[in-house]
Parts: sequence; C-alpha cells; structure tokens
Amino acid sequence: MSKIDVIIPTYNALNTISCTLHSIAMQSISSEITVIIANDADGLDYQNIVERFPELNIKYVVNEVNKGCGGARNLGIKNGTSEYICFIDSDDQFAHPLALELMYNKIKQENADVLMSVFESEMRLSNGVAIKKMERQVTWVHSKLYRRQFLIDNEIFFREDLKLNEDAEFNQIVIDIGAKVCEMPMTTLVWRDNPKSLTHENLYKNKRTFVEAVTYYLEESAKRGLDKEKVTLRVLQNLCTVYFYYNIVLDDCPENKEDYLSACREWWKLAENITNGVSDEYITKVFLAVNKTSEVIPSVTLQEFLELIRT
Repeated sequence: MSKIDVIIPTYNALNTISCTLHSIAMQSISSEITVIIANDADGLDYQNIVERFPELNIKYVVNEVNKGCGGARNLGIKNGTSEYICFIDSDDQFAHPLALELMYNKIKQENADVLMSVFESEMRLSNGVAIKKMERQVTWVHSKLYRRQFLIDNEIFFREDLKLNEDAEFNQIVIDIGAKVCEMPMTTLVWRDNPKSLTHENLYKNKRTFVEAVTYYLEESAKRGLDKEKVTLRVLQNLCTVYFYYNIVLDDCPENKEDYLSACREWWKLAENITNGVSDEYITKVFLAVNKTSEVIPSVTLQEFLELIRT
C-alpha cells in the first residue's frame, strides 16, 4: 500500500495538469504515492498526459455528472487506499522534492490526524509580475495531510452543493470534531492564485458562499453534537471573516450589500443559539486576536456590523 493518495480534482485542466504531475514525479517518495486524478465530468481525454508519467502510479476516475471541486475530491477519497490523503489543485505544484516526504514523516512522528504546513500563494499578473505571500490557514486544504481513516470513520466529506468555500466547512468540521493536528512551519506547496479561476470570477459569489459554508458548519456541528466551547470560538472566528468580507462587499460590489446582510442575518440566527451569553467584550477580544496584523481600514466597525445582522 502506498503512503499517500495525492488527489487532483480536474476540470478543463489539460493545459496545467502536466506541471502538477511533474512536481509529484519529482518527489523523493514518488514511488510510494498513488496519484488519483478525479475528473469532474469535463468530457476531456487526459490519457495522453497520463501516459507521459509512467513512473507514477496514477488512478484515473471520472464523475458521472459535474459535481464541483468538492464532489471530485469526494470521488478521490472514496477511490483511495493509502493511509494519508493530500489534495492539490490541477494548476498547483509542490514546492520542492522533499515536500511530501517531510510531511509524511512529521505526521507519522506526531501520530496526528491532520498536518498543516505552509503554502506559497502566487498570483501572476497580466504584465508577468508575480505577487507572492506565505499562507497557513484552516480555510483551505492546500499543504495539508489528512489521515484517511479519520475521515472515513467520522464520515467527513466535502459538501457537493457548495461550489466555492467547500474547504472551509470541511476543515472546520475535521478540526472541531476532535482531530489531532500538528503543524510544520515549512512551505510545501505553491498555490497558483489564478485571476481567471472560479474563486476570482465573481468576487461577490465568493464572499456570499463563505456565509453559506459557515452556516452549513453550524448545522453540521449541531447534528454531530460538537463541543459547544469549540463551536463558540469557531463562530466568533467566522464572524471576523464574515465582517471583513462585508467591508469588501461595501467597497467593491455595494449593489450586493442587502443580499449579503440577509445571508449574514440567517447565519447569525443559528449562531446566537451557540453564542447566547457571550459578551460583546469577549467578541471584540477574539476579533482583536484574529486581526492583530490586519492593515485594512474598515468602512463600518465590528459593533456596527453586529447591530446590522442582529436586526
């Protein structure tokens, strides 16, 4: 059995996936990896590309209908057999040849369910300039390893009705259900932040679906009976993001302000069942802890935002 299933969800990826596969082929433990290409019913033939990497153990699976990135990742999880799972998008690359070996050794050493390392976010502008920054966040699945059996035992999969921000709900459930998490402060993946991607195609849709994702998290946490203290802290952390996104909506797509607030109010109705009794002073304390390095000057204050979604 291989050590790691590297799951690549694909949709219209003929022009990019070769670089992703090359970065996997260069891994020091490439012979101990199973690559699962999960085609999300794009109708394209990847066979010629697969044949260029005979050194890789590649399993090619196809969704019967288009289900989005989450649905393709679920297909990969269900078709895997390795002890650990790593997700990489079809236009991203591992940062260096030792990335997966170091991640594997660390998660085994810590006997953890999830390993979080660092990824480099790179956006290449039309003039060729690349803007890079280092990221280590719960929100995305980038640069993480998951113990496959932990996901299976707890029946944790991606929501297929979320076409964006499916990572957020998935990771929050994984961590708050009680996964043992370890961290490795090393860059292991380069995320190509494509300005033409679905994430950037519609700025408002991206922000709006985050509210949906954290609403689904609340519904799922209630079904699973997750620890109230953990869920409360998660809600307040999500509040910080939802508030930050509201300021982006006000600046960049103010015509969507009322729709965004409507979604936030529905989310907060559920959230207040958890946060009932939490003081505004404590909410502010969490906000300051989360945003201690923020340089954004908001259009509205957190307190003003709270008053808007409490009405």
